[in-house]
Amino acid sequence: MMGLFITSCSNEEWDRHYNNTEYILSDFTLSDYIKSQPDMETFYSMMEISGYDSLLNGSQTYTVWVPSDSSLQGIDLTDTSSVREIVENHIARFNQPTSGLVSDKVYMLSKKFVVFSKATEGYYFGSCPLTGMNVAANNGIIHSIAGYELYAPNVWEYLTRIQDISSLYAYFQSLIVTDEYDEEYNTIFSEYAALDDEDSTYTVLLPTNNAWADAIEKIKAYYITHDKEGGEESQLTYTKRAVINNLFFSGVSNPYLSDTVKSTTNNFFDVNKLFAGATSYKASNGALYVTDSLRMDARESWHQEIRIEAENTDYGREKINCNIYFRNSEGTGFDASGGRYITMDPTVSNDVSDISAIFPLPNTLSAKYNLYVVFMPERIVNSTNPKPNKASFLIVYRKSNGTVATSYSKLASSITTSADTITKVFVSQITFPYCNMYDGTTESINVKLRVNNAAKRAETTTFSRTMRIDCIILEPVD
Repeated sequence: MMGLFITSCSNEEWDRHYNNTEYILSDFTLSDYIKSQPDMETFYSMMEISGYDSLLNGSQTYTVWVPSDSSLQGIDLTDTSSVREIVENHIARFNQPTSGLVSDKVYMLSKKFVVFSKATEGYYFGSCPLTGMNVAANNGIIHSIAGYELYAPNVWEYLTRIQDISSLYAYFQSLIVTDEYDEEYNTIFSEYAALDDEDSTYTVLLPTNNAWADAIEKIKAYYITHDKEGGEESQLTYTKRAVINNLFFSGVSNPYLSDTVKSTTNNFFDVNKLFAGATSYKASNGALYVTDSLRMDARESWHQEIRIEAENTDYGREKINCNIYFRNSEGTGFDASGGRYITMDPTVSNDVSDISAIFPLPNTLSAKYNLYVVFMPERIVNSTNPKPNKASFLIVYRKSNGTVATSYSKLASSITTSADTITKVFVSQITFPYCNMYDGTTESINVKLRVNNAAKRAETTTFSRTMRIDCIILEPVD
């Protein structure tokens, strides 16, 4: 008998520890108990509608925060989707007693977090005070609350609940792909923002259907595509990407807390301008702002500066009659873009053979640019008697007739650089008839700049035939 008594006490202590509650478990299941309480009748009906009466009658352990009957009187029980959301937003796995509670973010079956906390005046589930607590069923705990905690859709869920953004949402849906494991996912999440992640915070700017159409009409002129490359279909694809490229802002729940915001593609915008007149919606992981006009300028969004570092070989840079070496500008007193530049050392000494470097220029739009080449001075390595460079510039690109010439057209000749300071050489202003989007292959780039050393052998006492190039810059012209 003594052994049985000790064993019984041991099991009871174990149950209390495992269930994290001081209360002895009753013979009721959670579902049975809620059904038996007159003041929980509406919530039990909602459990039946959503199928959770069966779940809470099983062996797994849950905690239920049961809203008062009076607070649920306005709920439309025929709206099964909303009923399920509310029920799931009041049930969590495992026992969640008030003992030892200070503040805890509880992960609900709705996949939302609700704060369960202790205040001076009592305990709270979200914003709802507890009116009864720690009722122990044989498969969990029941708390009673005054009111109910609204289900808060996350940003991604909210997109289906907002009127007049169907064009944008349809485009978002078109970005769903299937991976190698036959699992579907939306590239929006990986490329821009994980809008369905409850642990993240985002602000999203959403153009209405009219604003979407206006933006496409405005931007598509920058993405005129040659017919052989897909024509109008490719133009529309590039344009839609440009529209959404700066709609997402990570770590921002209220953009008006700052004067500027940075998009997830690292562009900065004036808050008061960008969000002017927008209608806001609060989500569980951020906010949405619906706008009737996309107030972005070309230069701050789709028509930006293009800078190609001379040392970058990713796009298929070429050399002719020279060796190219990477150099670091750190500690020289001259700041190269990216801290590096290239040196072009001639491998020929005659005047017949061109000494050249060819730089592919990707992602140019069907738009106007000012073209610059930035040269480092010879003084960076020779402080005694530095000499300037003399350079010529040629280019190829797809002309308005759709062809790409095999020979280069001259842009500027015999431009002299400084021997003592960094020189940003203005080469020419160019309007490209077609956009030239990089698809990861060098073959997709049809805009190429050729930089020639124009100094002759007889001029070597005046000019250096070794050139140092920092970068190529295409500045957009409105």
